[in-house]
Amino acid sequence: MSRRIGIVSNHILNTGSVFGNPHVQTIWANIVKRYPKIKSTRERIELTDGDFLDIELSAPGDRGVILLLHGLEGGSDSNYIRNIFAHLSSAGFQLVVLQFRGCSGVPNRLLRTYHSGHTSDLNYVAQLIRSRFGKLTAIIGYSLGGNVLLKWLGENDRNDLLRKAIAVSVPFDLAKSATRLGQGFSRLYQDRLIKSLRNKYLLKAKTHKLPCDENEIRRLNSFWSFDEKLTAPIHGFSNAEDYYQKSSCQQYLNKIGLPTLIIQSKDDPFLPVSAIPEASRLSSNVQLMLTNKGGHVGFLGRGLDASFLKDAITKFVSTVD
Repeated sequence: MSRRIGIVSNHILNTGSVFGNPHVQTIWANIVKRYPKIKSTRERIELTDGDFLDIELSAPGDRGVILLLHGLEGGSDSNYIRNIFAHLSSAGFQLVVLQFRGCSGVPNRLLRTYHSGHTSDLNYVAQLIRSRFGKLTAIIGYSLGGNVLLKWLGENDRNDLLRKAIAVSVPFDLAKSATRLGQGFSRLYQDRLIKSLRNKYLLKAKTHKLPCDENEIRRLNSFWSFDEKLTAPIHGFSNAEDYYQKSSCQQYLNKIGLPTLIIQSKDDPFLPVSAIPEASRLSSNVQLMLTNKGGHVGFLGRGLDASFLKDAITKFVSTVD
């Protein structure tokens, strides 16, 4: 008997001429346009390894709890988090933002931080929320957070913890994503992210012994070199290639056991289109919504209309299966 496969649907996003450019989409939605800061209460979770996580909680809602996961070097202040937090809060959901280690504006205590394949912190927080509020309505992950989410879903059966999942602008193949970010205009995003990561590790160098010295850290200027010299050895991988292979969510997509929506643009400047999975690689529980335009976590329509992404997410989390 052949395995049932997932669903891939194609959607046309009417962007107009200017916002048909993926870099305009990405930069405007994530850097230029700013949404109001979220209204939340911060809570610190102490972990058994001596580190901590900071989460942000909205006021209680009557439609369930939704957990948000940010992307690389993001946090509760990221524009996409601000936008969906306010939108879903006003729709009656309680929102929780998990800020990965070192991403809440406060350095974490340990040398290790977070990475694209680290799922144990997500599992711990999901279980904590389940014990406190009941089964999660959904978890929504963006970019790196989407990769973490999809990998976590495929590692084990998570049906006891949540009902649905949504991943947006996912780097399915981390090696291909790292290479793409070193090419052309996409180097702008790489430079911005690497600078933030370098600064964090230069700060850690004052209190921890790192695999390379401060001068070498300052010379790291690509994801391949950064992950080879720091991410991989600090987090137990033999090299960058080993880290990318073991942490990419693409190998877990056919194991996902609950309703999951992936929203992805074909022109995402963080990922070549060849890395987007075909239906045969998806579990029958997974729906991949592909748009012709949208950039990376952009999805802006004509006249800067940001409703496409919000509407797709709201519809999916609100539908009763």
